[in-house]
Amino acid sequence: MVLDSMCVSLLAMLLHIGDSSSCEPVLISADDLPSIGAFASAVDIAPYRAAIGTSVPFPGLDPARACIVEVVDDQTIMLPLVPAKPTRGASFGTSISLDADRVAVGAPMLTSVDSGGAVVLFERTTEGLSAWTETGIITSAHPMFGAAISLDGDRLAVSVPGTDVSIHHRIDGRWQPEATIVPTEGDDAFARSIALSAQVLVCTTAVGVQVYERTATNTDVQATWHEIASWSLANVSDVDTDGATIVIGTDAGIWMSERTGTAWRTPAMLAIDGLEQTVVPAGRVSVSGDRIASSTMNGDRIVVWRRAFDGAWRVDREIVVPAFGALSQLGATIALHDGWLIAGAPGADIAGPETGAAAILDLGACDACIGDCAPRRADGAAGNGRVNIDDVVEVVLAIGSDDPVCDIAPEGGDGMIDVDDIVAVLANVGCGEG
Repeated sequence: MVLDSMCVSLLAMLLHIGDSSSCEPVLISADDLPSIGAFASAVDIAPYRAAIGTSVPFPGLDPARACIVEVVDDQTIMLPLVPAKPTRGASFGTSISLDADRVAVGAPMLTSVDSGGAVVLFERTTEGLSAWTETGIITSAHPMFGAAISLDGDRLAVSVPGTDVSIHHRIDGRWQPEATIVPTEGDDAFARSIALSAQVLVCTTAVGVQVYERTATNTDVQATWHEIASWSLANVSDVDTDGATIVIGTDAGIWMSERTGTAWRTPAMLAIDGLEQTVVPAGRVSVSGDRIASSTMNGDRIVVWRRAFDGAWRVDREIVVPAFGALSQLGATIALHDGWLIAGAPGADIAGPETGAAAILDLGACDACIGDCAPRRADGAAGNGRVNIDDVVEVVLAIGSDDPVCDIAPEGGDGMIDVDDIVAVLANVGCGEG
């Protein structure tokens, strides 16, 4: 196979550390970047695939790149996303959103005001290293167009922070404008972070969060987006939704709202062991199904929450990446989907001083070690990555109780520690031992 020179260059500079088949993050970076924390400044994830934007608005230094990283067994392959007509001054890769075989890349004009911003669409059309090709572009006269984006199938939400959010719908292969949502006058914080899923749009505001929903008499036309919920929360840093759950990051902690029928519950704060004094101030947040991931304000770890059989959200694990260093700002960007997690770390230096890096983790591989419930830690978490006799003893001692840590069978638990849980932990003895 013959590769073009750009593809060869990008593949050559990929650094890969780790094993995607184990409960260990795959660490990736690029070795030809300036020390401005650009790599993984924007991220998104799907099973076995990540989308990474590499753009920081430093005039003359902005790499303005984006790529797809395919995870295959214990190998990773970086595939560049190259716009057909690169625009000088456009910060291509400032935002990125991935949905299956389609990815959108934001290119606001952050280092120049010569023209407006854009969002470039790519699709995976063939197998192999030249799989991703540009299939569309949406432009605007506003230079901040594309600063935040969210792709959901044939719909794309594009933010001009403080100005509006435009919804675009792909019909017969062409992206067409569907609706424009504008903020209350003077709301400079409107839509700094947005999330679109299952025809639900969530936007940050100066005083909290607004939720919109699409209704239409026809699947293609006459669409109306109307506000269905609004919550006042201070210092919102990020929002995400999967259409059934909304998660909100603030400097006071993580808030979560779940949908019941057509209504959204008032957001409740997530806290370790239900103690509000142990809340986790959130930097970035993401939700997918029964998992929520959040980074901390000081960038020292990723906290993963899991919804149990009783509907309660509990801390499932905390993820640290020592190889990134203490000042890596782990989780400055974050995405979670179908059990796969990616976290950007702009201060990481595995490829050079502050060039940035990302960690990709298959949380399902971590789940393979069912029964890792010992030792118990002071922060309420449990386990050491291995299932051995200590875990068997822990389950046996918990027989007859409703201890959620040892309630491992059936999957998700049933509210009681019994013989099924003993059988499950015995079947997994040796997991994680290498």
